[in-house]
Amino acid sequence: MPYQSRAEREAASYMTWSQLLKHVRDAEQCEKKEARRQIGNSVMDGVLFVRWAGERKNVFNSGPIQLPADDPPRDAQYWQECKTRRDLVLEPLPMTASG
Repeated sequence: MPYQSRAEREAASYMTWSQLLKHVRDAEQCEKKEARRQIGNSVMDGVLFVRWAGERKNVFNSGPIQLPADDPPRDAQYWQECKTRRDLVLEPLPMTASG
């Protein structure tokens, strides 16, 4: 087997939304709805880690100004119902305060 750098190994461990959905459907021989349910439960249980493609890296780790984390939801229902476009999972709208 040819040598793979750490960056190459890390990149190979990521799947896009459509790759993940196809992988689960093929592995479990199930429909899209069931695959989404399994993905959602895996995210919620912390077995499957997700991140946004355009994820910001925390440049400033100390000091008074901290950028809020832009973590994908861990709610299973979100992953069952999330909107997608091609290979993109669309981020939910920010929560708004009522009142």
